[in-house]
Amino acid sequence: MNDNIYGIVPVEFKEDWDEKEKLKKFLEFNPNRYFKGKDLSRRCGFTNSATSVQLRKAITELVCVDKVPIVSDSAGYMYATRKKAVEYYIDNLSDRVAGIQRRIYALIEIEERMGE
Repeated sequence: MNDNIYGIVPVEFKEDWDEKEKLKKFLEFNPNRYFKGKDLSRRCGFTNSATSVQLRKAITELVCVDKVPIVSDSAGYMYATRKKAVEYYIDNLSDRVAGIQRRIYALIEIEERMGE
């Protein structure tokens, strides 16, 4: 398949780049466009697995350490260049955290009623 037809900018990866650097460059060259994890793993040389653990760890490091604006939702991962996209992702994460917190409180109540 010729990616250029669909607007994906091919990236010339340097030989000495690791998978994380390839991922960063690929997303930077294709901003504001979602890519599924499996597709990113294949394009950037990550070991393919059902859960894309290596990919998720690299994305976490790019966001938390390198401050690269990568967001995600059910459509996939995206390099965000718009503040609105980052705000939307922050809201999404906040909702997820609130849901997890509700589950924690419910499980604490259940645990207390269980006794020994």
